[in-house]
Amino acid sequence: MARLFSLKPLVLALIMGFGATAVRAEDASVPQAEDYTPAHAAESKPAKTGQSEADPLSLGSTCLFCDHEDAKPAETAEIKRSGEPALPADYTRVNADKIEGQTQVGVRAEGDVIVERNADVLNADWAQYDQATDTVTAGDRFTLYQNGSTVSGDQLVYNLKNQTGSGTAVRLNTEQGGRRLQSVSEKAELKGKGLYKLINTKFNTCSPGDASWYIQAQSIEADESTGIGVAKHASLVFGGVPVLYTPWADFPINGNRKSGLLVPTIATGSDGLELSLPYYFNLAPNLDATIRPGIISKRGVQLGGQVRYLQPNYSGEVDGDWMPNDQKSVHNNRYQFKWKHQQQLNSKISGGINYNQVSDDDYYRDFYGREDIARNVNLDRQAWLNYSDKLLGGSFDGSLRVQKYQTLANQDGYKDEPYAIMPRLTGRWQSHLGKAQLNVFGQFTRFDHDTKQDGSRVVLYPSVKWDFHNQWGYIRPKVGVHATYYSLNSFNGQSSRNVSRVLPIINVDSGLTFERRARLFGGEYLQTLEPRLFYNYIPTKSQNDLPNFDSSENSFTYSQLFRENLYSGNDRINSANSLTLATQSRILNPNTGAELFRAGIGQKFYFKKDNVLP
Repeated sequence: MARLFSLKPLVLALIMGFGATAVRAEDASVPQAEDYTPAHAAESKPAKTGQSEADPLSLGSTCLFCDHEDAKPAETAEIKRSGEPALPADYTRVNADKIEGQTQVGVRAEGDVIVERNADVLNADWAQYDQATDTVTAGDRFTLYQNGSTVSGDQLVYNLKNQTGSGTAVRLNTEQGGRRLQSVSEKAELKGKGLYKLINTKFNTCSPGDASWYIQAQSIEADESTGIGVAKHASLVFGGVPVLYTPWADFPINGNRKSGLLVPTIATGSDGLELSLPYYFNLAPNLDATIRPGIISKRGVQLGGQVRYLQPNYSGEVDGDWMPNDQKSVHNNRYQFKWKHQQQLNSKISGGINYNQVSDDDYYRDFYGREDIARNVNLDRQAWLNYSDKLLGGSFDGSLRVQKYQTLANQDGYKDEPYAIMPRLTGRWQSHLGKAQLNVFGQFTRFDHDTKQDGSRVVLYPSVKWDFHNQWGYIRPKVGVHATYYSLNSFNGQSSRNVSRVLPIINVDSGLTFERRARLFGGEYLQTLEPRLFYNYIPTKSQNDLPNFDSSENSFTYSQLFRENLYSGNDRINSANSLTLATQSRILNPNTGAELFRAGIGQKFYFKKDNVLP
């Protein structure tokens, strides 16, 4: 469960704020019932009790829910300050329309009460301090600002010496450890340093006053020394509807992760009842683990787990599931294993590993849905190194990659395994010369396959693109030459051979941008109109004698209208003599430039037929 909040900032500011009252201890007594104007601010230093000032507790994450019609989120409350010079450490200043009292007995401040102590500021309608018992009472409404936290409530009674007391209708708005936290509680019981109890409380991490979801609990008890809070009879509420209930749950109150049980997973289906009860281990700040023991009633017991690690130069996770005896399948010792790893070797070189494995061809069909089955026909296994540096006045990016798949057969036993890449070396150099962008792409790939003809492929594609533009339009002509060379191995009676292909590529991309202010649904927006022309020319060249290691036709999208090659990979390059005419319109936020809506329409006109097939 997410970290909750503690009330120590509330306690500290209210306690220490009233620890010193309307008069210094060594001064003469103040005449009783004498009125003071706001200009007469009382200052005092608290008496020494042998107890140091309480350390501030983190006020945790919650959302403010207004129970009263006149209640407002604490974040919107305006904090009033006296504007007077800063006091020495641990001195307290009280400003009010009226202050009356007696030394060593107590004081009462009324009307626009401002209490300042160190960095804490407290506003209240009235405040009363009983010096004999070290107890302060504030109401009818109070608002406290301390260390970025804003707290408000109806009334507070608090013992300064013992740090105990209670407050009613306590509302909180704070940010701790990068988390924005809000809450409202019917009552807060303060039980000493770092100990508190919230009664009938609601909390979340939304925007001020947003109650689209929240957690509601009968009570929450927290202990700063252990960093643990305990919620009793807690419910998760979405849209005002409770969706999850637990009679008891513990959680960290300081933002740290905590070992413990997570929410169980329960489902029913064709395999009967499925139950999983995960347990989380907080092993270190940069290392954690989760085990997932479970059972599928018609299949058997299952054990899953995950380990995540994070270091300055590398990170990753290992995940897996294992079923030793599947009563519904001919397969036993069924498992899946996943490993993802990323590493920064130095400022120029990075790398990674992505490895996936399952025990049998039926694993995804038995344990997952249709979409998962479709996505995991070919399980990826690859390792890579990336290199980036400056070269010859331009930028150079290179990579070395090896990739092989575990291909799962369908129910009929058929599978079409992709070529393995063993290895692929890619490089791209880019530089600018005036308005011209020079680009040289090169790639060597060794394709490997057990049941198909394989071989090596070399690609070289130098190009030049000019960019002529201003604020309202652009023209970008491009000229390039795409050269491909194959060295194919002999296979099943096919002799080894070498083939090549060289194609010039010429295109011109141009467009205009028009903008206007628009008012839609009561709001101000920026609307654009962006007509675009794209001409593309690639001569026709038969490619039927070339292998197809990795090319396929891209799915149709709006951006596909402006691609020079309709195929992915480098084995197929379409012939083209076409003109794309299109326009799109966007709705933007005029203040931030954020895109809120986009729509476009276009048509490609062919001056000759594209007869290159995949």
